[in-house]
Amino acid sequence: MKPFDLEAVKRGEPLVTRKGKAAKFIVHVPECDPAYRVIALVEGQHLTNSYYEDGRIGRPGDSDIDLFMAPKKRTVYVNVYGNRNDLDSGPKLGGFDTEDLARENSIGTVFRVVAVAVPIEIED
Repeated sequence: MKPFDLEAVKRGEPLVTRKGKAAKFIVHVPECDPAYRVIALVEGQHLTNSYYEDGRIGRPGDSDIDLFMAPKKRTVYVNVYGNRNDLDSGPKLGGFDTEDLARENSIGTVFRVVAVAVPIEIED
């Protein structure tokens, strides 16, 4: 999991708990006692929680509702290639950021194209 980043949260980037529940940032109050400086609402709860500025709800130890940055998902496009004479040990993969790039790179290759521009969602 990506560590809690207070500045990113203040810019509106999404949060999750240690268990993967969505959390909504409410406010940062730097003048408060350290354990009460960050206020957030966790999905499924009706009361807000207070956190340290590092996203932990308490010390020591971990909690299921400690805060982390939500993973960012993106789609990449994969071409699957096989050797023209089928003597190799397995398929080759080529990953591309756009479908157009994947399609462009499937033309004129020395490998036999098995699949072109297969979309795959990954987390950064």
